[in-house]
Amino acid sequence: MTEELTAQKTAALRIEVARSPDMALVVVTHALASSVFYHSGDLALRDDLLDVLAVAAAHGVDTVVSKTEPNHGGREQGQALSLALNLDMAQWYRPTVAGYFGRISKAAILADLEAMRQAPCAPSWFKMKKGELGVLAEREAAERGWLPVWPH
Repeated sequence: MTEELTAQKTAALRIEVARSPDMALVVVTHALASSVFYHSGDLALRDDLLDVLAVAAAHGVDTVVSKTEPNHGGREQGQALSLALNLDMAQWYRPTVAGYFGRISKAAILADLEAMRQAPCAPSWFKMKKGELGVLAEREAAERGWLPVWPH
C-alpha cells in the first residue's frame, strides 16, 4: 500500500513540477540555472528552455517507497516539494475500493471510517463484509474529501 500511495504522490509531484518552471529551477541547482539561463539576452529562448527544464526536472522526481527500496532521499524530496508546491493530493487521488479500501484490512477500513467521520463506527458496520464496508468507506471518503495518511 505504501508503494501505491507514494507512486501516486510521485506522479502528482512530477506533473506539478512540470507545470511550475520556477519550482523546476529550485529542483535543479541554482548555480546551473543562473549561469545558463539568466545571462541569455533572448527572453523567448529562455522561456522555452525553462519549459524544457521543468519537464526534465519533473521526470527526476521519485517519491515511490516499495518494500524492497525505502527511497529515503525521495521521501525527503517529496516532503520538500509537497510543501513548496502546496500539493493538494485531493486533486490527484481518490481512495476507492479498487485502489485503496480493497487492499487494506477490514480493521483498517473501520479505523479510516472513524478518522474520516471523527466519530465511532456504527455497530452495524462491524457485521458488514469487507467489500460492502469498502464501498461504504469509498462513498464516505468522497463525500468528505478524505484522504489516507500519506507515507512520509
